[in-house]
Amino acid sequence: MSKGGQAMIRVSTIIPAYNGAATIRAAIDSALAQEFDGHEVIVVDDGSTDSTAQVLVEYDARIRVIHQPNRGVGAARNAGIALAQGEYIAFLDADDVWLAGHVSALAGALDANPEAVLAFGDFAIIDERGVRLTDSVFSADPPRARAPTMQELLSGAFSILPSSVALRKRACQDAGGFDEGFKQAAWEDFHLWLLLRERGPFVAVRRCITVHMDHVALIPEKYVAGRKRFLRLVRARYGRLAYGMIRESNLYFARGFLHRGVGRIKAGEYLSGARDIIRAARYAPIWVARNLRLLHKLRQLAHLARQRSVGKPLDSER
Repeated sequence: MSKGGQAMIRVSTIIPAYNGAATIRAAIDSALAQEFDGHEVIVVDDGSTDSTAQVLVEYDARIRVIHQPNRGVGAARNAGIALAQGEYIAFLDADDVWLAGHVSALAGALDANPEAVLAFGDFAIIDERGVRLTDSVFSADPPRARAPTMQELLSGAFSILPSSVALRKRACQDAGGFDEGFKQAAWEDFHLWLLLRERGPFVAVRRCITVHMDHVALIPEKYVAGRKRFLRLVRARYGRLAYGMIRESNLYFARGFLHRGVGRIKAGEYLSGARDIIRAARYAPIWVARNLRLLHKLRQLAHLARQRSVGKPLDSER
């Protein structure tokens, strides 16, 4: 206990915000609702031009607020870490929310595993309309329900959500914090996870503790920005060990652009759909060509099935 009878701060939650007025109340409320002694909430207003600053005033002394010129999400989180008093740092994006027991689950996992530098938990995903896309990422992708080795991280097989993470402040500082060269919320987190994994193991909490809003319309554009910087950094640091991650990254973009391109063509948006497919081919030309041929075959089979279902003779039967 501190001298004033208040519980000592054990966990500092950092909420970076840029023009987050529409969603940040739910995020802050979910952090303040955590039943955990010794928890502080720090919000970093990263140069918002909407009413985010006015929303933050409503919380008075319940939160600590930093206002800074817009410098990007990595710089915003670093500013919060510098002010944090806790041994553990938790992150919460301004459009995500925590479920009950989030902080206690992650802090408990780090307490029980003194060698671990980072704990992460399961999460549900919703879209911008609030429609639930999945109730459990761990259930949808079981390999993600355990702590990764360094080799598995470098293979690109794991994607750990910042809003479901707690880490040791000292380890984060030793790793240099978030690289502030990443201006958008993409890649800067995974880069730090790699640096932290060098310093110790992770621990997985097999419990859904977060609801994450996935801005489907912004994918994969969201991850294009910063990709070159990320690949340059991992190539320089890990060399050939990072080839699996680079390959997985190329496939991720190819899948994303191909899926969107096919959807746009189906909707009659032929030019934008064709552009997406061309972009997909730039990342993984052989994979895209194979999948386009497969898609063509599936359409032929679907056409034949429809003809049979309505009793029309097939071309070969005429």
